[in-house]
Amino acid sequence: MAHRKTSSMATTVNVDALRDRARALEALIIAEVGAFKASGKLAIRRQEYLIRPDFNLWYSVDPTLMNFEMATTEEDDWHWKDLESFLESQILEHEVCSQVTQVLQDGGRDTHLVRAFASRIAYDAALKETPELEQHIATLLRDATDSPLEYRARLWLTGITLDEDVVDVSDSLSFRRPTREDLQERVRAEAVPYAHAGFLGRIHFSCIADCKVSGRRPVELQRHIDQLITALRLFRLGSVSAARYDYHAESFSAFASGSFGGHEGVPRLAYTLSTSDRQKLLAALQVLMPVLPSSYELPEIKPNFLSTALGWYAESLLARGPTEGTIAWAVACLEALFLGDNPSTELSFRLTQRVIALLRCFGWAPLDMQRALKKSYEVRSKHVHGAISRKRSHEELGDLYRSIAQYARVSCLIWAQLLTERKRSDVLATLEGALIDDTANIRLQQWCKKVDFAQKP
Repeated sequence: MAHRKTSSMATTVNVDALRDRARALEALIIAEVGAFKASGKLAIRRQEYLIRPDFNLWYSVDPTLMNFEMATTEEDDWHWKDLESFLESQILEHEVCSQVTQVLQDGGRDTHLVRAFASRIAYDAALKETPELEQHIATLLRDATDSPLEYRARLWLTGITLDEDVVDVSDSLSFRRPTREDLQERVRAEAVPYAHAGFLGRIHFSCIADCKVSGRRPVELQRHIDQLITALRLFRLGSVSAARYDYHAESFSAFASGSFGGHEGVPRLAYTLSTSDRQKLLAALQVLMPVLPSSYELPEIKPNFLSTALGWYAESLLARGPTEGTIAWAVACLEALFLGDNPSTELSFRLTQRVIALLRCFGWAPLDMQRALKKSYEVRSKHVHGAISRKRSHEELGDLYRSIAQYARVSCLIWAQLLTERKRSDVLATLEGALIDDTANIRLQQWCKKVDFAQKP
């Protein structure tokens, strides 16, 4: 097989030539598979599978869903070693296959697509009564022209529970409770003795999100999911994370399907979604997704104060350890947002004044914020300096954490929207003057009118 052509000049695939030659290769493969069958050399066998609970998964809302019996099933299979041997001897060295390879090579595309295409056609011709041949041609053409793929992803989420079995947000996003099919795995019978899924570690989740994303590379899917998780954390106060997500796109690329491990921490807080939330969540995602930073940006961008703040906010929601630590991370989020001009003195006072100046524009009570911020800063200072506060009960610390985490959540949400039109330095200067100067306060109020989803519930 030829290798991928490298060139400094941009090239394109001759689509008409590729289509014609791919159809000729398809006809060759079908004929050769038919001849192989007739000769008695095609070794189709019955493959037995064990259907069992996937013990990697732990549905926190109702673990009893995992209580189902194992079952077995059988289906016809052309063992991959026998299939590879057939391709090597009958197809890959044939002139027709070489012609397809040459078209891809001339267009600067990955010639390994030919092997995957040939394997799929051969397998379907051997085992299916009506192979989806035209669909395979269309898939090869899409791969060869580097057209966008439709990735379908399944996210195992924490931090969100559902009032209903399914909450459809849009044509490309829905949330649902798991089905038995989600919670089971299929293992080849011969692999059962050593395929111990439970040894890989538990994936805790409270619901599943299904999403569709158009993109040319898996990194575009990763970026979308990264921004989606952040947006869901900002929509309401919840420890939203994806411990794992699985994806698939119709493609002959080796990277078109797979799984990514996400960030899993302690799901301290959760919120509930229902169909009545659909419109508000959809509107929030449409506003937030385009303005949120991601660690999967291409080209890579340097971290800025907003990405730093969002990192501290996520840490406060998901970190292991005492509640004092989560309060400290939430305060760190606010510091990253509001102390960017590096004031050298009265840090807690300046932080409190600026947070109050901004959030009161959205109905948050200044005196309540002042009390909560003062207590939170005291807890933060003791925690980062290694002291232990015994004055507050676990319940009081929990209430304090929820208050300060709400301020962090809403502040991140506001800043992400303000930065589309304002410089950070201008916002900080206006916040500094808004509590003592009517002109600055009016200017801040006008800016905040364009910010959505920050009103106090």
